[in-house]
Amino acid sequence: MTIKKTVTTGISGIEQFLDQYNTRQIKEELLRFPERILSQKDLIRRAKDAFKEADLPRQMLEIEMIDNIAAEINPATGKALFSNDKARDNELAKRKANNPEYQDLRAQSREAARELAAAEDELERLENKFKAYRYVAALVTAELSVIVGGLAEEWPTEEINALNNRAGQKATDGQPY
Repeated sequence: MTIKKTVTTGISGIEQFLDQYNTRQIKEELLRFPERILSQKDLIRRAKDAFKEADLPRQMLEIEMIDNIAAEINPATGKALFSNDKARDNELAKRKANNPEYQDLRAQSREAARELAAAEDELERLENKFKAYRYVAALVTAELSVIVGGLAEEWPTEEINALNNRAGQKATDGQPY
């Protein structure tokens, strides 16, 4: 169906023409994205809370290990068993590696961090898709503007006036509306 014929067949023809550009689907998707994005942001807030909650016991156990290392005394000298930062850091690494409770807590913390990262990735994907739909909508709008602009030049004023007379309007040269 030509553009001219589509427009002259009235509203149903225009709707059919717009369906070729998926304008309804684009509009519906654009209207759904803000709610999807808001929902994903809420999911991220909950994932951040879950991460903090999962990581706190691990942090507390690590602090306890650090305190124990700092408090240990060499019985022969009466001085700190781990006298410098490097020795204390090495001992902490050993204790973390050999402590099953710490390893379990660390695994829980990492899982919560992965879930948070996945939620943030999904938000980024939704925002990018929303932007893409906005660009598509702008492109379709520009294409339709070119088509409508071409119609104004293509149609003789008499035909435009005949169409407008149906609506009780009269066009001037070059103005189909």
